[in-house]
Amino acid sequence: MAHAEARAAARLDRLLSAEGQALREGRYGLLDDLARRKALLVDSLALTPDGAALLARAIPRLVRNQRLLAAAIEGLRQAQALISRPAPALRTYGPDGQPGPADPAGERMLRRL
Repeated sequence: MAHAEARAAARLDRLLSAEGQALREGRYGLLDDLARRKALLVDSLALTPDGAALLARAIPRLVRNQRLLAAAIEGLRQAQALISRPAPALRTYGPDGQPGPADPAGERMLRRL
């Protein structure tokens, strides 16, 4: 393996670590730059004599980061669904414990002192 290939493989290893950390920490703003840099490294390694072997060793980390990304996307979808769901109506109860009238528009609330 040539020295340049080893350096590129080490850079890819560090980049995959940074990508995984960004995904675990929810720092999604870093992912675009990391993906661009990862693509350039993978493309450059693919053109080298030992590139296929080096990339094959990176596959488990690539798969792990792909799973982390899929989980993050699913979590964001679930959060969006929770945010988009209408809030439950205000429910009030009288002194006898029976449900009382509620203001469905949520425009006013009566308060007794």
